[in-house]
Amino acid sequence: MNKLDALIKALQDDDKVKRFQELETIINNDASLQKEYQRLLKAQKVLVNYEHHKDPKLKKAQAQYTNILEELGNHPLFNEFIDLLEWINDDLVLLQKIFESAINEK
Repeated sequence: MNKLDALIKALQDDDKVKRFQELETIINNDASLQKEYQRLLKAQKVLVNYEHHKDPKLKKAQAQYTNILEELGNHPLFNEFIDLLEWINDDLVLLQKIFESAINEK
């Protein structure tokens, strides 16, 4: 097993990653949660687009995104899902920085 395979296996075996995958399956199989999650993702895309283009509708988009997030926040599984998603994303960003640093050193 090479180093990349070992890293992938370590990530896959992580308890938080496993729990995230469990929650993702639950959300994907719950039509109501899935619909609301897709609504959140759509609002997030609009928000990012408005931020990028400095659109005057940005404040309205931020409010809409926040409202949807708060609605979903009432569901405990979704809160845990978002927390784990942020944790995983932070780890992936850290790994990317480590790789970039190692590449730039060589």
